[in-house]
Amino acid sequence: MDPNKAHISAIPLIVEERRQQTEVNHRCAAVDDSHVWGQLRRASAAYALGMESLWPWAPETFKLSADPIKNYVKAAALLVAKMEKRHAYAQATSRTYATIGAGASGKSYIPPLPRPTGKVLE
Repeated sequence: MDPNKAHISAIPLIVEERRQQTEVNHRCAAVDDSHVWGQLRRASAAYALGMESLWPWAPETFKLSADPIKNYVKAAALLVAKMEKRHAYAQATSRTYATIGAGASGKSYIPPLPRPTGKVLE
């Protein structure tokens, strides 16, 4: 495979996974809207990192594959679900992405990253 075209072959896999999530598994916008507190992002991270401990739902629903590419595809499709949710919210409220979550000042609060402790996490 031409390494310059590797990114092209990933997109259809992600689109197909998202289609399967919505049409086969019935994970439609209404279901996605019911997820709160970063559940879609945590689910995506669980697949991307292969860490069941990040999975926000019942452990038996976490289906990690032995194929890392399949896990990355699931992770990406879950992020697409999050983007779709955010986009729908922005359209429904006539807000821009930059003002979603903004306080009275109109500026979003982005918490600072934690300072490195020097400890190595495993």
